[in-house]
Amino acid sequence: MPKKKITIIISSLEKIGGAENVANYQSLLSQKYDITYITFYNGKPSYNPKCKIFCANELKSTNLIHSFIKIFTRTLFIKKIASNIDSDILLAHMQQSAIPTIIAKIFFLTDTKTIVCNHSPLKAFHGRIHCFFLSLLYLKTDVLVTVSQNSFNDFLFKKFLKKKHVTIYNAINIDEIARKKNLPVIDLPTNYKFIINIGKLRKVKDQITFIKAISHLPNNFHGIIIGSGKEKKHLQDFIQITKMQSRIHLLGKKNNVFPYLAKSTFYLSTSKYEGFGISILEAMACNLPVVATDCPHGVKEIITNNVLSKKRTSFSLEKYGILTSIGDDIAISQAIMHVDSSPQLLQYYKQHSLKRAKEFDISIILQYWMNLIDKM
Repeated sequence: MPKKKITIIISSLEKIGGAENVANYQSLLSQKYDITYITFYNGKPSYNPKCKIFCANELKSTNLIHSFIKIFTRTLFIKKIASNIDSDILLAHMQQSAIPTIIAKIFFLTDTKTIVCNHSPLKAFHGRIHCFFLSLLYLKTDVLVTVSQNSFNDFLFKKFLKKKHVTIYNAINIDEIARKKNLPVIDLPTNYKFIINIGKLRKVKDQITFIKAISHLPNNFHGIIIGSGKEKKHLQDFIQITKMQSRIHLLGKKNNVFPYLAKSTFYLSTSKYEGFGISILEAMACNLPVVATDCPHGVKEIITNNVLSKKRTSFSLEKYGILTSIGDDIAISQAIMHVDSSPQLLQYYKQHSLKRAKEFDISIILQYWMNLIDKM
């Protein structure tokens, strides 16, 4: 029996965030399916897949007119490649890929099945008109995958989309993390307790609250921020204003974050929104206790194994980590000190972090993808 032909569509395979991570590890599905990639920008795959990659070699631009033109050029590019290789299923990650993929299905590839995987919370980044347009367009896909249960609530027309919806969480590679975390770290001082945050430097990640929380802690606590983005200058200025230059370490982008996680005492997520929270899981895989803001959408599903929200006056000790209110730097610092002052509690969260992380191992999550594909 011939293998199903799956075409995975994503802007780039260079590992930037959760979507690129998922698209990369899906190359491992090539053991069972015929996997081909369509990308719009060049980027080195993190999994070095032995799969064909067709790249449109676009130049990056933020021009609005160029963005509209790209929708049509990407649609034609997807149509051309998918037709030539006779794809059975188009699997598009993020709206930049989903929009041209669905348009290509509507007008050219009517017999081809489509899966759209939505990684970012719609309401965090888009207005009502954009949410309406995406929700309407996604009615035309065969399957809508979200990376958390709560993120589905952002969509309109849920009554109709519910029939197409499935949640498949992001995955981490436990064995790979175990190998990479033992490498040395040479760009940090010694004899301090490090609290680490990993992510793009954007307002939605609220690293300002991270810095404020560190400032409330004793001087032997230092903060590490790994990532790059538009907010770098703002963060640098804030660190200078608050005289935290010696205690906050802005390290930029790192290809291997795991030695820094292994060197830290806590992972602190201060996000206002998270589609899922892959960095939280990576920290858990390094035995780190996690303190996180109870933000929409995926974080609470990792920390509490529960999709229900509850009002928090300060902080709450959950099964797999500690949750606080968004933007509450005082509560965050109190939560850290509460756990750090209790050896039993600290050990509990170290053990349960790793236990929880193993539930999202790549071997488990890939099986969910195979189950979905086999049903189509």
